[in-house]
Amino acid sequence: MMPPERILDRLLLVGGPPRSGTTFIAKALNAHPRVVTAMDDPVHECWALYHYPTRRGLVHDLRLGCLERTEAVTRLRDHLFAGGHFAGVAPSAQTEGSPISAAQPPPAAIMPVERTVIRHALPLARFAADWYLCLKSPEISFVLPRLAELLPQARFVLVFRPLGEIAESMFRKSHTVRRQPVFNRRWEGEMDGEGRLLPPPGVPAEWTDLWRQATGFQRCLLNAAAYAGALVAGCAPLPRERFFVYDHARLRTRPEPILEALAAFLALEASGFSGVAGALRRDVPVLSRELQAQVEPVREKLGLDALDDGLARLAEQSLSRHGGGGGRA
Repeated sequence: MMPPERILDRLLLVGGPPRSGTTFIAKALNAHPRVVTAMDDPVHECWALYHYPTRRGLVHDLRLGCLERTEAVTRLRDHLFAGGHFAGVAPSAQTEGSPISAAQPPPAAIMPVERTVIRHALPLARFAADWYLCLKSPEISFVLPRLAELLPQARFVLVFRPLGEIAESMFRKSHTVRRQPVFNRRWEGEMDGEGRLLPPPGVPAEWTDLWRQATGFQRCLLNAAAYAGALVAGCAPLPRERFFVYDHARLRTRPEPILEALAAFLALEASGFSGVAGALRRDVPVLSRELQAQVEPVREKLGLDALDDGLARLAEQSLSRHGGGGGRA
């Protein structure tokens, strides 16, 4: 049986802006016979990395600069493993026959799990030496270099799509989620002691005045741009073999080259992604004329064109480095 510390050397960390395709790729990776995905909620996020309702977790502490490697590994281990089992992984062929994970109260320092989500207690003994453990959180986008330093064996799969599409999806989602305010609906209630709007973590301080003047949709666009800027800047110092970046909009139209390149990046069999293309939604989101008109006043201030170009370059580099093969074991 691989000890937990060895399994944590096989981490595959998924990030990118919310509403850009991170949940889809976490599910796609989980479907591969050599990947298991630990999750705490319906969108496959790992709350030890970041718990959105409270904004706590490893990413929060890394932003404060108060986390060292030993503590980071310990906290992941305590959250992910219990009694010779994974505390909870997403259902897949790999979990067949393993029991449903009991929703036990976690240690005080560890984020809770969502009790209504089906998760399996997979025995650690079933985790093979050439498998990956996938953890997903959009927030890792903001701390890539530090995470890469703390977890030197981890690899990163980073996804984006056109920033206008992301903002439109955030804005639309904020009006459909009822359990708690999300995106611009949440931000509308976050203010300082003088009643001025506070941008969420990750939005650059120099955008604060713009944030306070923006519409709800424009705040979604600012938030998406903050993630994009963090991705471009965060990948710059990383060795190229540590990360794979792709455009979900391209995956919608031509999934095979991207999935083959991803398999090659991870040295996985591309056949393990054979059912992924069929699960893709192929409809192209439409940015209404009204919302498009709200993009133009902030386009130059946010450097949207430069951000789109920077992300596109990263994606092209990933495809050129790993394209043309299916990956080998």
